[in-house]
Amino acid sequence: MAKIDFITLGKIIFGEKEFASRDKYHLVSDEEKDSAFFKLNRKFAIKYLKQAQFFNNKNINKASAIDVWYQIFYTTKGTPDWWWKTKQTTTVKIKSNINANDLKIIKDYYNLKENDIDFLNKYFNEKLKEEIKRLKKFKKE
Repeated sequence: MAKIDFITLGKIIFGEKEFASRDKYHLVSDEEKDSAFFKLNRKFAIKYLKQAQFFNNKNINKASAIDVWYQIFYTTKGTPDWWWKTKQTTTVKIKSNINANDLKIIKDYYNLKENDIDFLNKYFNEKLKEEIKRLKKFKKE
């Protein structure tokens, strides 16, 4: 069998259609398992973080760890949905109870960006209101 990369090894572990025969796993050498270990373990960490952290030890036998992952996913038919998904960060826009003109006053005065205003609004809302009130008073004088 040709040199196995981590994608092919993943397909063998999950029993993909072109690799449906689980007999191909025993043809994978320990050196190939060692070379694919870190990439595979990182991918498994998407769904099984604690187990992947357990295997993420410098003294671990990498080939045996891949064997354990193989046994875990032995009954899996095809690659799971989470395998190719990347970690997606969600940005939640904080609704401000301060009107836009007041926010513009403080943005202009301190040369702040929108992210800065969101941070202040989320964590220091009362102080932000006080500072806007102070700036408005200062502007009137």
